[in-house]
Amino acid sequence: MNDITYFDDYYHKRLSPEENSIFEEKLVSDSELKREYDIFLSFVSGINLFEKERLKELFKEKRDESRFKINPYVKAKSFKTFYFAAAASLIILLIPGYFLYQKLNSNQKIYNEYVYQDGGIPVLMGATNNVDFNKGMIEYKDQKFEKAIVYFNQLLSTNPNNDTLNYYAGNSYLYSDNSEAAISSLSKVNSKQSAFYYPAKYNLALAYIKIKETDKAKAILEDLSKSNEHFLCEKAKKLLEEL
Repeated sequence: MNDITYFDDYYHKRLSPEENSIFEEKLVSDSELKREYDIFLSFVSGINLFEKERLKELFKEKRDESRFKINPYVKAKSFKTFYFAAAASLIILLIPGYFLYQKLNSNQKIYNEYVYQDGGIPVLMGATNNVDFNKGMIEYKDQKFEKAIVYFNQLLSTNPNNDTLNYYAGNSYLYSDNSEAAISSLSKVNSKQSAFYYPAKYNLALAYIKIKETDKAKAILEDLSKSNEHFLCEKAKKLLEEL
């Protein structure tokens, strides 16, 4: 049984209790299936809306039957014709949009699958020489990236070329969906002697992927894939195959 048949049977409550339970579990665990079912519901919603409007027209015709005799068979046939025409038209209109949606979101899917989620570095409790950095890192580790950016940027104003600050500021921007700012920060981590060089370049490529500048991402990934200095280099090779 294909997904569309399952969707239709589930929607019209034709599944057995066991099948219904299995399908609902899949909807919870499989995000792709859930998204496809939501698209199916949009088809049904559009068709139902058309059906409702057509019924209004038929009831209006019913009120005028005293003046115009209408053949019930013709009316029923007309209704079915309009119903299926509406369904076909709606599908014709929505399917190109569906594939466009798939295409536009393929980069986001790749990003979600391959992005390197750096959990941050330990905070030295009681340290007084890096108070703002520690505060920023605490926010970063709590995934409060916009707050972390404030602290990192304060420090970058006096130390703009610091690899650690640019790396974690760049990641904070990336994780908070500000790819342009992420690119600006991560691009500044250029020393191969830096512990953050490879993860910065890797996430820089992901930032370019996210804004659909695939050629720039490929150039970075090709460079990374030539090295074995970091575990992300191997991941870069796999990511490159996806593009």
